[in-house]
Amino acid sequence: MTKPYPTTAPGEALLQQIVENESRFDELYDLLYDRVYAYVYRRTYDIQASQDIVANTFFKLMTQQAKFRWQGAPQFYAWIFRVAMNEVSLYYRRGKKYQLVEDWLDVEVSDEPSTTDRMISEEQSRAIHRAVEDLPDKLSRVVELYYFAELSHGEIAVALGITETAS
Repeated sequence: MTKPYPTTAPGEALLQQIVENESRFDELYDLLYDRVYAYVYRRTYDIQASQDIVANTFFKLMTQQAKFRWQGAPQFYAWIFRVAMNEVSLYYRRGKKYQLVEDWLDVEVSDEPSTTDRMISEEQSRAIHRAVEDLPDKLSRVVELYYFAELSHGEIAVALGITETAS
């Protein structure tokens, strides 16, 4: 099964170098922002909430980066998207009254839709969102992580604690 749009993931060696060097967090942010944002936006369909959730996700990644031990790209992506999934869950548990942990990023984020958002009309996007919501929770998480976060089935398996075959 091919992904609907190309992945922009860096090679594993480069990714490992960036992850293991805390001073290169800005590169990590630049490399992964679009993937994390696409996943979060598909879960919330709210631009402002998505930006806040992604900011908190990267804040938590930044504060925990020194504790992360490299075991390969699948475990790394599982870690990132586990943090993002938890932040989205927190957003819904708080009744969509989500706040930034702190204003830690001095980055301008455009409200312009991404390339993917322009490719799919708003109506199609809502229909897909409703269809995914109708799936059982475990299955919807697999679909969201595969199509919206662009994780491989191996990475999804690690993130969700299931077998690659189940993914």
